[in-house]
Amino acid sequence: MAEKGSSVGTVKVSKGQSASVDVLASEKVGVVVPKGEDKGFESKVELPEYISAPVLKGQEVGSYVLTKNGQEVLRVKLIAKDDVPKGSIFLQMKRVIDSVY
Repeated sequence: MAEKGSSVGTVKVSKGQSASVDVLASEKVGVVVPKGEDKGFESKVELPEYISAPVLKGQEVGSYVLTKNGQEVLRVKLIAKDDVPKGSIFLQMKRVIDSVY
């Protein structure tokens, strides 16, 4: 599954000084089950395609969901690893120009 603080993906950041931010598990993702009942578990990371700046370190940006046979067993918050301040208008204009040319 995932340990507390481990990276589980990235999310694009619109209008930020950085184009993306790493996403971390806010706590350990895992469950303790009796021996022989460990089958049927599935995990899914739920993240938006992008988020808007500013983004604060520790801000919730998604969820890590653990299910067994289609039933939700555990949901853990996914948080931003770093701050992403809003980019200046000049940086945003540069990105637009770079994407065109």
